[in-house]
Amino acid sequence: MKRQSSAAQPTRKRQRVVVEYETTPPEHWKEVYDGISVMRAENPAAVDTMGCATQWDKNADAKTTRYQTLVNLMLSSQTKDEVNAEAMKKLIAHGLTPENIVKTSDEDLDKLIYSVGFHNRKVKYIKAASQILLDKYDGDIPPTLEGLCDLPGVGKKMGFLTMTHAWDKPIGIGVDVHVQRIANRLGWVKTETPETTRLALEAWLPQEYWGKEGVNKLLVGFGQTICKPLRPNCAVCKVNHLCPSAFADDKKREKEKEMKREKTQETKRGKGKQKEMKEEKEGKEEMKREKTQETKRGKTKQMKEEKEETKREKIPSTTRKTRLQIKQEKEKENEVKEEIKEEIKEEDL
Repeated sequence: MKRQSSAAQPTRKRQRVVVEYETTPPEHWKEVYDGISVMRAENPAAVDTMGCATQWDKNADAKTTRYQTLVNLMLSSQTKDEVNAEAMKKLIAHGLTPENIVKTSDEDLDKLIYSVGFHNRKVKYIKAASQILLDKYDGDIPPTLEGLCDLPGVGKKMGFLTMTHAWDKPIGIGVDVHVQRIANRLGWVKTETPETTRLALEAWLPQEYWGKEGVNKLLVGFGQTICKPLRPNCAVCKVNHLCPSAFADDKKREKEKEMKREKTQETKRGKGKQKEMKEEKEGKEEMKREKTQETKRGKTKQMKEEKEETKREKIPSTTRKTRLQIKQEKEKENEVKEEIKEEIKEEDL
């Protein structure tokens, strides 16, 4: 079965669309819920000792306690429980009543809560809300979700949690980042926003699990200790065999490592190929240089021969003698000399 829920569609006509949520509980949800409860008992979390249900003046009356619970939730947005608890201790020591907060200057109030996220904005919200409570509710907080959400800085999550912890009226499930993340990891819902997660959970989760010790506190503490946003400790989780997301981060990291190794190998292969191409290129360049040098030497030799040939061609033909002619002339000259010597010798006789 599916439960219908209407939601405003952001169009010009502001039409409302009907969204259907599955009312049939997920398979094995109770086994998973009980298994997480066992782990929560074995692994105390910050929310158990420093959450919104623990930080108030133990000597205050019920009305003041409700106010302090609301302020605690207003401070808790975008702030860790440990930091929030320290800020609440300072406020309680200062005097955490709407009357005293209205009298406190913005500067002094900011000094008390400066460690929480968006403290400047929260100073304005808390002071404005405190004044409204004094004017409209005699210093108490609104007893309805609508009245709470009309206060500055209060949204549906804070409204539902305030109704649960301040008025003990669990009319809805408070969904923070831990509940949003874990509900999707477990396959209980398939949603993208806290509001759709709330509606999807409320469609099938029995209302007895919406209270102070219900699904919100269960999953928040589980998210702080085991099923963390990054690197969830699936190895120690007692319900990992029922979780569709178990070891998903490990598998993702292993896949990333494998991709990194492949990329490294590919880079090495690429570098090796680049080296081969570089060596081949250098070899071709060397051969080209040698060929160029050889061509230059050939051209130089040819030019030299051509130059010598040109030089010989410039000598007149009458003066050009071959070696044989020179030899013959020299022999003839020697013969003449011998004949002259013989003649002189005969005359002497």
